[in-house]
Amino acid sequence: MRRTWLVTLLLGLTACDAIQLGDLLKGSPLARIEPEPAGEHCPLGGRAVHVGSDVDGDGVLDDAEVTSTQYTCDTASADVLVVIEAVGAGEKCARGGQVSRAGRDVNGDKLLDATEVLREVYACAPEIAHPVITQVREGLAPGTNCSGTATLVDAGHDLDGDGQLSVIERRTTLALCFGPASHIVLELYPQEVAPDCPGGGTRIIASLDLNGNGQIDLNEPQGYDYVCDEHHTFDGSYYAHDDVDLGALQGVSHIRGSLIVKHARASLTALDLPALEGIDGDLVIANDDGLTRVSIPRLLAVGGDLDVESNGMLADVALGGAQNLALWVGGSLTLTNNARLEGLDGFAYVAPRKNIFLRANATLAHPEGKPGLPYVTQLSGQLVVANNGKLEQLPLPNLAHVAGPVLIEANDALRSAVGTQLRSVGGDLTLQRNARLESLGGLGKLTSVDGKLTLHSNTALTSMAGLDVLHHVGDLQVSAHPNLAHVGDLEALQVVDGDITFTDNPQARSVRGLSLLTRVGHLDITGHESLASLTGLANLAQARAVTVSATRVLTTLSDLEALKDVGSLTLERNAELGQVDLPALENVTEDFIVRDNPRLATCQANQVANLVFKGPEKARVIEGNNDAASCP
Repeated sequence: MRRTWLVTLLLGLTACDAIQLGDLLKGSPLARIEPEPAGEHCPLGGRAVHVGSDVDGDGVLDDAEVTSTQYTCDTASADVLVVIEAVGAGEKCARGGQVSRAGRDVNGDKLLDATEVLREVYACAPEIAHPVITQVREGLAPGTNCSGTATLVDAGHDLDGDGQLSVIERRTTLALCFGPASHIVLELYPQEVAPDCPGGGTRIIASLDLNGNGQIDLNEPQGYDYVCDEHHTFDGSYYAHDDVDLGALQGVSHIRGSLIVKHARASLTALDLPALEGIDGDLVIANDDGLTRVSIPRLLAVGGDLDVESNGMLADVALGGAQNLALWVGGSLTLTNNARLEGLDGFAYVAPRKNIFLRANATLAHPEGKPGLPYVTQLSGQLVVANNGKLEQLPLPNLAHVAGPVLIEANDALRSAVGTQLRSVGGDLTLQRNARLESLGGLGKLTSVDGKLTLHSNTALTSMAGLDVLHHVGDLQVSAHPNLAHVGDLEALQVVDGDITFTDNPQARSVRGLSLLTRVGHLDITGHESLASLTGLANLAQARAVTVSATRVLTTLSDLEALKDVGSLTLERNAELGQVDLPALENVTEDFIVRDNPRLATCQANQVANLVFKGPEKARVIEGNNDAASCP
């Protein structure tokens, strides 16, 4: 707290008094206030208040006379100040730490009085000094000079003592443009003074072991980095409702819990935490209507989810990046309903492990040349990009694998699927209701979709070309595309575990580009006004069911020339279909339904049924066809 001393000297001097004023002032308490630059003591700058005794009596507090220093620090809010003091080992902090006291500068003197303090936060050194451990791997290194795959040396503290470096424990990643990883030798050196490490750290030296002696030699390629020692840790989850609450976090480097900034008061317009490096739980910034800026530049890890949601004024974000390292998120990244968030530059270092949800961000765009989310290479959960009206391309330039479903939906400006490196999807892949989606360009490396591939109601889509190496899907659905000229165009597709559904594509003239398919579950071709050809299915030999219905110009089924075994066969409401002309058909075992085909000869349908249908008589339905037509 600010301390004020009033010294009143009443001197009664007589002719015999030989008292000097300087002698009386010797030892008097003094204070000196100096500007404090942004740094270790005050992340955003402030003032240093030095206190001591005027030993030499010159009325000036010299450096040698200072006995204690207190820092009054600025925050993102002009009227909020923070006093940060060191705390010795004791009840509050077993191994010492610091205390931050925050409040409003009511009297405007740029100092925080005791009566102005509104929140107090202790940030302590860890009770146990955790060792630094490392791991070496190969991967992408965006933002470096490495072309292609780099050798990556991850390092951090073994917080859980299991001897394995988890994502949440990483504090740095050293990117080396040489390798392979198996030939990298590491040496670790504790140092009391380390760059950007207020409490010291550990220097990590990595070298390519050219001569195989298991040691680092001066003539071998090297790189180095530092892991800062743990310091100033807040134990528990922290809930911030206004700028004073956030001000009290100045200088805190680690939160052993979650940081929740939700339904904040109007006074909170900026979230600036320049010292924060790690959050063990979730980071939630939500429903804050006055918040315009978020800056946590040194953040390296979030153990849970990173959720930025429903912040109507938020436009400026900077998460991580101060050390050009990935910001690892152990859970999901959710960006939802942030109306003024126009880009992802502030999230460029974020790398979630599980899920990404980008939803309903009205002005979110990703123009060509922007980084997007380059550190995301795979997701163990799902990807959802939906209802972002300005998004013209996907912002995941290095994403190759998603273990769960992928949903790309209702992004009205999206013109193609450019913006990923997708090779596999473990769940469903759905692209639907993207009004301007013209092509599937950008999916040229996709080889498999374990779930259902759905293309639905992308009204501008004219072609399915682009899925050049897709060889396996669980199910395939293409539906409700008013401008699609052909369905199929999947020349590499060999395996469909389940069903193929082509419905309500009125301009599609043919089914093509499926020549490698020999068996499917249910083949359903329904509601095509222009469909005249099924040549793409010429090699299909087996199907659990085949349905061809509600076509207007299809006259023949002869393109299904290899179809031999079918469980259920349904042909209905085909205006121009003349006969059941399936030359290789031998077995229909469950249902044989041919009805309401006005040009198809009833007698010919019965002839085919007599030859191939092996099911119960009640499952044989032949009605509403052309009873007057003669049979061949």
